[in-house]
Amino acid sequence: YATAFVLALPEERWAPLLPPEHFAQLERMAELMVHVTRPGGRMAQVGDNDSGRFLKLLPPRDLSTLEEDFLDPRDSVAALNGLVRRADLAAFAGEPRVETELVRGLTGRAPAGAAPGDVARAERVRVGGEEAWSFLAEAPAGLAHATEFAAPGADLRDGARLFAYPDFGLYVFRSPRLFLAVRCGRRGQIATDGHAHLDELAVELTVDGRDVIADPGTYLYTALPARRNEYRSARAHFVPRRLAERADAALSGSLFELRGAPVGECLYWGPRGFVGRVVVDGAEVVRAVEVGAERVGVTDLVRSGGGWVEAGAPMVPEVPFSPGYGKRAVP
Repeated sequence: YATAFVLALPEERWAPLLPPEHFAQLERMAELMVHVTRPGGRMAQVGDNDSGRFLKLLPPRDLSTLEEDFLDPRDSVAALNGLVRRADLAAFAGEPRVETELVRGLTGRAPAGAAPGDVARAERVRVGGEEAWSFLAEAPAGLAHATEFAAPGADLRDGARLFAYPDFGLYVFRSPRLFLAVRCGRRGQIATDGHAHLDELAVELTVDGRDVIADPGTYLYTALPARRNEYRSARAHFVPRRLAERADAALSGSLFELRGAPVGECLYWGPRGFVGRVVVDGAEVVRAVEVGAERVGVTDLVRSGGGWVEAGAPMVPEVPFSPGYGKRAVP
């Protein structure tokens, strides 16, 4: 909205303030919200759900309770689309939207968005090759831990689109039947990771509209420090067991610090799925997420002291789901 108000000024006044890259970044913000929204209309949660906004015209609500749905981004996408004016963003937000019309009315004329058919920058990212999967053959039988999620029916890979945000540390695999997200890599605030969680190599999975694995969210900040740490701990996320057992030492400082928390590396991102690794207390933890025709497989391996050791079953989140600050589902 701030950009819209500036664009209401004569062009000679706003043009020096708002270079083309400014609008490109806003456009990519809208794309990110679309890409990380699950089939049910709620965004996958990554780190803190820091959902405060200065101006909300018609935020999405549950009509049965009139409670705002903080994970539904359609109003934000609608406002951004008032600037870039893309048919795909309009279809996602639903039309007509008062947010779109307000921004259009203020701006009058704005730089055009991406041309129809343009491939989003996030969709062009690919990492590594088949050699990244060699870990699966190297580990002796019985030491790797494989978790299978069966999904009988049409091929999960049909119509698949892959979106990667390496600077945000998120990789998303979408198809008509599947939503799969993997957290790996940079967490944003380089010095303190203030709003990050211990979710390295965490997986989120939705099949046929049913959430199989979901990040539980944030719940609270300083009101209840124990609950704050509970929700940002590795044990609250579907991560490799070695990470859940060893990484929570990073929670010992401030409620807005994760000093010394391990940072993962993506080794493969492509049609087969995802492979990544992270070093925890000197041990290399590898996770492979493979998308098959009727299955999603998650395999964890651990190499320590020069050899493979038992990986153990992944951590299954047990804290109640929190859709917004101060809210959580009844266990």
